[in-house]
Amino acid sequence: MRKPSLRKHSALMIAVWLLCGITGCESGEDINHSAQVSDTTQADITSTGGDTTTGDTEASGKGGTVQLTFSATNGVKKSPNLKDPLVGVVYGALWKSEDVAVLGPVDGAIDVGGVEVANVDTSGDGPSTAMWTSEPLPPGEYIFLGFFDVDGNGSESKSPDPGDPVTLPFTNKFVIEETKTTPFEVVFELVYN
Repeated sequence: MRKPSLRKHSALMIAVWLLCGITGCESGEDINHSAQVSDTTQADITSTGGDTTTGDTEASGKGGTVQLTFSATNGVKKSPNLKDPLVGVVYGALWKSEDVAVLGPVDGAIDVGGVEVANVDTSGDGPSTAMWTSEPLPPGEYIFLGFFDVDGNGSESKSPDPGDPVTLPFTNKFVIEETKTTPFEVVFELVYN
């Protein structure tokens, strides 16, 4: 189901990001968003708990899956707009790549799956230990769009407010392959202000 509030905030996030680029504020660094593909699945069936169960099972043959972990750029970690520790709940959605433009999802686009992951901690050097694994998806290119609710008040609105790290619409792309699980690190690149 489409999340109109994420669409509205995606356009604003781009405007803020462009303004930061023009004014030279620190918004992040080069990120390698390439995804690696494995033949086994490490499933996190409890996507809101962060507990993981490891299994060596092949993806179902009805598509592939993505296994998301989360991190934040140094620009986010050092941002004066970040008011709370980088610990909280990630809210977002997966979108087909062709349904996302520079300002976010195109009119009429529908996400292919919502993402909600509790107990995410990106304060360290590496990605979070909390992870989320999708249901099988058709092969193709996808994008994660979302925000990191670090102040704990996004459960009702499912929208970022000032101080929440957010993703940008033209990054965090990954490819789903038939019968494969794609590990992918979602990177929060900007603090919503």
